[in-house]
Amino acid sequence: MELPEKTYKTPNVPRLMFIMSPVFVSLRACLTIVEALSSTAAMAVATAGFVDTAAAILGGERPRGDIYPRIFLLLAVLGVFTTIRAVIQLVDARISLDVQRKIRPVMVKVHASVDYKHIENADSWELISRVSRDPAGSLTGGFGALMTLTLVIISVTSILGLIVVQVWWAAAVIAAFSAPMFLLSVRAGKKNYQAGRSG
Repeated sequence: MELPEKTYKTPNVPRLMFIMSPVFVSLRACLTIVEALSSTAAMAVATAGFVDTAAAILGGERPRGDIYPRIFLLLAVLGVFTTIRAVIQLVDARISLDVQRKIRPVMVKVHASVDYKHIENADSWELISRVSRDPAGSLTGGFGALMTLTLVIISVTSILGLIVVQVWWAAAVIAAFSAPMFLLSVRAGKKNYQAGRSG
């Protein structure tokens, strides 16, 4: 694997990961979307349908047999929600193996091309060691963080969509209260990153 000489930033992480493990990175992205929808919108719709049908049956408005499709749907959503985490962990493990297998030869070539004057210079070598300490872990960690961000965005969007359909003004109130918390968490994350980088 050959990497062009350039400064790689956060937007480059998904592309690099896809180059190193295209099948499993694509599968991981699909599983993230399924997990986000099954834990939020699908769960809410299945639960609401079950409760509404049960209430209608108890009120004598619908026959008892109508509850079974709702039960099966709720169990299916619960099954997906409870098992998908284990599948994601397996996929993450395979992605990590693929990244390590592809990135280690590249790092060996980079280290072999470093001028000897930088190796014998304590400051330069300390910087090189810090930057190249665990490139595979940094890549997989960054990709995992992006997948978590995608999960949060899809989950919040799906829940807000359901709320907008039912009570539109409640979504506006939730968004108004959530925006400052989101900005605060971003600032705290930046400070934590800078603290870890300088430590």
